[in-house]
Amino acid sequence: MKAIFILAITLSLTLGDNTFQTNITDSLTITQQVWQFDQILDHFHPLKTDTIWKQRFCTFSQYWNPLNGTVFISIGGESQMKGISPGRGWLVQLAQTYNALVISLEHRFYGVSQPFPQSDNDDSFSVQNLKFLTHDQALADTAYFISQVKQNLFADNSFKVSNMNPFITVGGSYPGALSAWFRYKYPHLTVGALASSAVVNAIEDFWQYDNQIYTSTLKSGSWCPSNIQAFINSIQTEVNDPDTKAALLIQFQAQQLSVDEFLFFIPDNLASFVQYGQRTILCTIFNTTDYETQKSNLVDYWNQNKNFPNATVYSQNFLNNPKKTQDSDNMRQWLYQYCSYFGWLQTPSQIAGQAMRTSSNSISFFEGQCTQAFQNSIYVPKPDEVNGFYGGLNLLATNIIFTNGSEDPWQWASLTKSKNGMIAIVSDCDDCAHGVELSYPKPTDSQALQNTRTTIKQNFDKWISDFRSQYVFSYVQSQLKKINQ
Repeated sequence: MKAIFILAITLSLTLGDNTFQTNITDSLTITQQVWQFDQILDHFHPLKTDTIWKQRFCTFSQYWNPLNGTVFISIGGESQMKGISPGRGWLVQLAQTYNALVISLEHRFYGVSQPFPQSDNDDSFSVQNLKFLTHDQALADTAYFISQVKQNLFADNSFKVSNMNPFITVGGSYPGALSAWFRYKYPHLTVGALASSAVVNAIEDFWQYDNQIYTSTLKSGSWCPSNIQAFINSIQTEVNDPDTKAALLIQFQAQQLSVDEFLFFIPDNLASFVQYGQRTILCTIFNTTDYETQKSNLVDYWNQNKNFPNATVYSQNFLNNPKKTQDSDNMRQWLYQYCSYFGWLQTPSQIAGQAMRTSSNSISFFEGQCTQAFQNSIYVPKPDEVNGFYGGLNLLATNIIFTNGSEDPWQWASLTKSKNGMIAIVSDCDDCAHGVELSYPKPTDSQALQNTRTTIKQNFDKWISDFRSQYVFSYVQSQLKKINQ
């Protein structure tokens, strides 16, 4: 049963000890705090009594100085938000540089931030509930949250945020798009945005993703994509053979998958190597033409690194389930978002000879996923609507930095060329992929990656300086008015 409350604008502490530690590198551990916020369910149909739910956020305040500090809002996305993670470790250095408070805001319907009850008996992720899972609502969540932080109705007033503190949003991937869209839609609340690997361009048939897997692996030599393609063809032959199918599925811990689901599971997880900056590792695994050795190399790598992919979440039976499960906290919800709005359906490359997955990864396959999972109620990605409202690659806003890695397959849904008040940077280096510049800097980082971070900081410096100049001017003007009254 939904809890209904008279609207109360408060930020409340989580019960018990709310501190936790995160290992950013082997030699750097930071302490963060976790809190909860009374958030509104539906920002666009307000009532006198609104449904309120608890949204989780984390703070990192080791270097915070309210007299001259910046507030970074790290926007969460389609997974649990754990504050500053190793993948966003650069925020620790940025906090030190800008005496900053870093606030990581978890996205509705992901992680702990659940608007509806969570139990084995609740249909938490029913279609009726998921209608409140939209990027528009998420952006409004962020705006509402920031407005309360600016009024210091926030964490027991312990951080002393004031109007003299500039705000900058940071996000990577889908949160990168949210960061850019937030600057476009709510420019009065921030001085700028970092939009890393920001997928601002909604695309239904996103074959370019698969094509970039080919292009990126080609950097290791033509043998790498060729060997992977041969492996995919052999996998398809083996899984379609009744005599070999069962043993193959057991080998990949995927007994619960249908043939088509398995033929999505395998290339999707191979692509994740490239997406997350491990192209050289992937090509090392496939530095052989022997099919049995290829399989063994892949399975051994996943086992040795204790990151064997969870095949369960690729099962249609799993995706159809509206109840919370322990297998994943995001797959059904994310399916709903790309089925109902974004698309980004990863079909085979349309360039001859460059497909890195089978033809079974077709639009009709994804259509079947969507219609079955959501009771035939939706298969309506709305890329034209999303791009019409927010601009797609024609987005016009000020003080946004778009960053992409040269090997990232998602760059084809992002802005890669600077225009107007927006700067676009592509870090061209080995294994430079999804959100690469947000990770904690290493001495071995390429010069291209170092240059990207330098450019970002130069722009942050300008945004903050411009804000402070305007703040001082406005303050002086207000004082003069008081004197003259």
